[in-house]
Amino acid sequence: MLVLFVLSYVSSVGQQLRTKFGDVYYEPNFYLQKYGGPEGSPYLTKKFSPAKIEGFQKTYLVRFNAVEGTIEVLMGEKQVVVLDESKTYSVTLQDGSNRTYETHRFINSKGKTEVSFFELLDAIKGRKLYIKESKKFMKKVQAQGYADEQPAHFKTMRREFYISKNPGAPLLRIPQKMKSFISFFDHNSKAMKAYIKEHKLSIDKPDDLVKIINFHYTQHG
Repeated sequence: MLVLFVLSYVSSVGQQLRTKFGDVYYEPNFYLQKYGGPEGSPYLTKKFSPAKIEGFQKTYLVRFNAVEGTIEVLMGEKQVVVLDESKTYSVTLQDGSNRTYETHRFINSKGKTEVSFFELLDAIKGRKLYIKESKKFMKKVQAQGYADEQPAHFKTMRREFYISKNPGAPLLRIPQKMKSFISFFDHNSKAMKAYIKEHKLSIDKPDDLVKIINFHYTQHG
């Protein structure tokens, strides 16, 4: 009877977790088993941070899996829930940084639609600008010739910028080469080039990018 009660309780707790946030839950260190104990972690920050999730009054502990593009919520000492990818969430950190992350569909560099989390940089004339940070799992490489063995590890990828041009549509990746960048915004390229040059701005820097895009939409709406 005791065994049946325990199993019933665990099942009930699991169902509650799935109903509240998502349908995947596991131990916080599950990634060590999944990837075979690599160097580093798949997270932006391995430690959970306090945060407010829009639509919920309670403060939760969260962290961001930069390999899988998911947000994890710590529900108990050994219970982590992954936020449901079919829903849209807005998560604001309460660690003093006040950074806000949102989950969205997006068009990746290969033209495919995926779901991930993005840090909100700015809201511009009804459009939102985001930054996407990601990591990639690199498998162990055996030593060959003069080349040393490379242990399995997580590689931090180049950050990317995305924008919401149309409400409800997937986010679009902003090109990071100047010619393609100018073409992406298409209107009055000469004015944009002149503004970037005059103010010595870089399209790779978040603060500069906010200024450039603000300039563009202020000019063209």
